Amino acid sequence: MNYTIKLRAGARLDLSEDLLKKIEKFGAVQFSPVQLADILGADREDVKDVLMHQEKHPFNVAYHKGRLQAEFQLREKVFDLANKNSSQAQELAKRFIDENRIHLV
Repeated sequence: MNYTIKLRAGARLDLSEDLLKKIEKFGAVQFSPVQLADILGADREDVKDVLMHQEKHPFNVAYHKGRLQAEFQLREKVFDLANKNSSQAQELAKRFIDENRIHLV
């Protein structure tokens, strides 16, 4: 299946592997859907629709993969610092644990 995203001019943008890698990087730096659309020259509503309603779309997968990998790296550093007795990191790590516990129930 050939996945695309609508451009502002009405044309379609093919999602090459290179473009998906860029989208992953944009997700990693926590770009909002509007920022992502703007930097790609894509239609904002199409990008929002893909990210909100099409979880298997490669655009969505790449964006969230980058976002979650960046969050993982940050949390990993927080837990590393917490294990080295950083009180601020320990507080933040505890908050992560508590938030996760709430979502698991």
